[in-house]
Amino acid sequence: METAIIILMLLVATGFLLKLACARPLVMVAVGVVCALFVGLAWPWAADRSRAQIADWLSRPDLMRDTSVLLCLDVAVSMAYCIMAASLRSGSKVKKSTLAAYRLLRLYPGLTVFMVLFFLLVAAIFSFPGCEFSTVAWILAAVVAVAVPALSLGMRWLVPEKELRLEIMFLLNMFIAMLAVVTTVNGTTAVAGVESVEWLPLAGVLLIVAAGAFCGYLLKRRKMNKN
Repeated sequence: METAIIILMLLVATGFLLKLACARPLVMVAVGVVCALFVGLAWPWAADRSRAQIADWLSRPDLMRDTSVLLCLDVAVSMAYCIMAASLRSGSKVKKSTLAAYRLLRLYPGLTVFMVLFFLLVAAIFSFPGCEFSTVAWILAAVVAVAVPALSLGMRWLVPEKELRLEIMFLLNMFIAMLAVVTTVNGTTAVAGVESVEWLPLAGVLLIVAAGAFCGYLLKRRKMNKN
């Protein structure tokens, strides 16, 4: 489960950088400063946490469900931004309200990226025992302030076409939504597995599939004969 959470955080960070790569350099710097301030000011809460407590959070299904809902809402906002941006770049006529919503969504960096930054802060604090928590936090904040605009520009250089960036971001958010559902399950199963095979229902399903395939074949032959 911890591996799935790490993969999910990497995907969230990648989607965040892809969206930021579509913005202006000044916006990249501003978002980097906001992220750095969050990391630097959140160290008192991060210092009160431990790896065991975070592992306990990840094992609680109710908390994971709440996080999954927040993540899916964030994904929906990002996908709406991709659709609006693609519509505007295609030259299609849009309403003023749609244009205003697009400008608002363009400035929205996402909420789940702050969860990723908080996780990084906790990991950094407990990776350097003996150092002051505030010192570690502000060093990490300085790294974040430089890394966010630098990685965003690197993402723009790696994927120069904005249409391709939007497409990748849309597909990435779909995968994030699916992975969020998987992490919510947390290793539990809704229905217990059975060892025996129900041959009669299996034969019925295969018969239905075969009948559908045969009907499709006949319809195709009939259409070809008409042409």
